[in-house]
Amino acid sequence: MDIFKENALLNKNILITGASSGIGANACKLFSLCGARTILLGRNEEKLKQVISNLNDAYTHAYIISDLSSEDSAYNTIKSLKTDFLPLDGIFHAAGSELVKPINLTKTRDLNFVFNSSVGGALSLSRAISKRGIMKDGGSVIFMSSVAAISGTAGLSAYSAGKAAIGGLLKSLAMEFANRKIRFNSIISGAIESPMHERLIKNMSKKSIEEYRAKHPFGFGSLSDISNLAVFLMSDASKWITGSEIVIDGGYTVS
Repeated sequence: MDIFKENALLNKNILITGASSGIGANACKLFSLCGARTILLGRNEEKLKQVISNLNDAYTHAYIISDLSSEDSAYNTIKSLKTDFLPLDGIFHAAGSELVKPINLTKTRDLNFVFNSSVGGALSLSRAISKRGIMKDGGSVIFMSSVAAISGTAGLSAYSAGKAAIGGLLKSLAMEFANRKIRFNSIISGAIESPMHERLIKNMSKKSIEEYRAKHPFGFGSLSDISNLAVFLMSDASKWITGSEIVIDGGYTVS
């Protein structure tokens, strides 16, 4: 909290998917420190409870068990939110699934696996907020993406396709919701030290990890790097930004 004021998101209702760990959980913490009331979506109840216990004014926040890989799960979850948390001021869609697999082993079900929670979830969330009373005019929606969407890497064909789809989706949504001044943007991230990152590198040699790190001139990023950008995009400071894919990658895509 040495960057943002404690009232940067005061009294805003923000829903976060993938909130039980990693980027989503860290964003919840910073949102709460900036005055927001958060609604956490995730699959693991114990982890969600743990995240809430560490939030500022923990009693004001809520969690919902939701598996975004299920069809229309996000839509149904938001439609059933208690009126106390509506209308929403923002949504941070941080949920997603990683997949590293060479193309000769990649099947259609793998594509469905990475698309369902990330792209399917984003579409389902957006359909929900088109309904009256779900989101305030002037709200902000953030989709989490990856440099894999704009930079080719062997073994990431399905994952890259999913993240690239996010970019196309948000641009159309930005236009569709422009009359309500609801902003749609994505965060295109390089490698962030998180539980997902640990799973991705666990079978890599020490040399390979160092070579991967070297592709990021500033080294691997931290969870707070993403959360800081997310707070900015949730705040009124970004009210003229929509349809943008904002790259935050420690120099990965320019090295």
